[in-house]
Amino acid sequence: MDAPKPIFDTKISLEDLNHDLTHEQLAGHLGFVFNNLTENSISCQVTISKIHARPGGIMSGGTTLAMIETLASVAGMLTIDVKTQNVFGIEVNANHVAQVPIGETLTATATADHIGRTTQIWQVRIQNSRQKLVCVGRITLFVAART
Repeated sequence: MDAPKPIFDTKISLEDLNHDLTHEQLAGHLGFVFNNLTENSISCQVTISKIHARPGGIMSGGTTLAMIETLASVAGMLTIDVKTQNVFGIEVNANHVAQVPIGETLTATATADHIGRTTQIWQVRIQNSRQKLVCVGRITLFVAART
């Protein structure tokens, strides 16, 4: 079986990703930090605080949905010509399998299931600091001409 074809240019720095793609945007306000970029995956982390919580003192599921949307959108942007194209999430789903208390650090990792001319499908796995699965999500992106 052949190794997967690289989809990302790993010369892109995490510093640039963190500044250019999260500064003053939702990801920055929620504390998402890109922490790993390989040829075929991208990851970000967040430490859960009160701003991520729902009543009851645990993380809101909206936090993981924001991670899925953000991470996959950035991943998608890294596969297109951003001068002429853009990506938009058109469907997202998530299965939450564990509660997350305030103070826990999560890592989300996105990998591509499909990179097409007009659609992309990304799987995002979110784990806690003990490598326990917290959430698995899937998002479909639409690739459109930039207007």
